[in-house]
Amino acid sequence: PSRLDSEDGPLLSDDIGDMTMLVKVLACAAPLSLQTHPTRQQAERGFARENATGIALNDSKRIYKDASDKPELLIALTEFEALCGFDTIDSSIARLQQFGWHDEADVLDQNGIDGYLLWAFDQRTAPSMASVPDWMTRLSDAYPTDRALRVAPLLHHVVLQPGQAISLPAGNLHAYL
Repeated sequence: PSRLDSEDGPLLSDDIGDMTMLVKVLACAAPLSLQTHPTRQQAERGFARENATGIALNDSKRIYKDASDKPELLIALTEFEALCGFDTIDSSIARLQQFGWHDEADVLDQNGIDGYLLWAFDQRTAPSMASVPDWMTRLSDAYPTDRALRVAPLLHHVVLQPGQAISLPAGNLHAYL
């Protein structure tokens, strides 16, 4: 819960009511890792499960601090790059082929996204970054051994101009570049 004025100040929700949107102010000097936020159903189940096991709300092992979903609205104050949500399989296969990632394209074509994800996270070596766009190079430089490097090209790459926005529903895989 957010507090007003100080760490011990009144709850923001006491002043304006429950918020249905996760609010962040970000200045991304480097790419952030792939992330997703729970849907309402996932949050309710996870919160109840952690409560039942007695994990304190302030315990660092706690994942669910409340039972709310966490959709996001991203409003660009400056030019801002993001990956958000899976692109179509056909577009993703074409992108993988443009990168020279023919094995990856074949795995996606033959197994769909679920099968591709299982395969990608089982790989022990990083893919070649020889023919990738700048945004992929930056991800690779920031996370050179991250198995999610093979997942990033499956997402929509967007470049927002100041004042433009995107809505990221809960459960949406995304990364801010």
